[in-house]
Amino acid sequence: MRVRQFDELTLTVRDRDHSVRWYHEVFDLPIVHLADGRSGVMAGKQEIIFQTLDHLPTKTATEPAIGSAQFALIVRDKVEDVLDHFNNYMVQVVVAPHDEERAHGMATVMTIYDLDQNLIDIVIYHDYH
Repeated sequence: MRVRQFDELTLTVRDRDHSVRWYHEVFDLPIVHLADGRSGVMAGKQEIIFQTLDHLPTKTATEPAIGSAQFALIVRDKVEDVLDHFNNYMVQVVVAPHDEERAHGMATVMTIYDLDQNLIDIVIYHDYH
């Protein structure tokens, strides 16, 4: 099997519309509306889809839970610009920028939570093509 990338990530959230708006505004991600009624955003070539516990699709995780996800987003901005952007949107950085080895090499990483307390690492690679 030759896996190339993720197609989509589905997050269970309290309020789908608020989550779509938050991800769109905070990360500047375009909004998508799927034919089955779900909504989300595009992160590069991957979709982040939002579902609520009272409107789950027929195909879902065994026990979907709000705030149980942990993932990382790669950004190509300067650390200072990311911090300023988060400050403008009142997004608290819960782990300050620090250097660490990641999947594609050395990176500066900071951590935030979304509206539902999903943990998001913001990754800025030092030398990423």
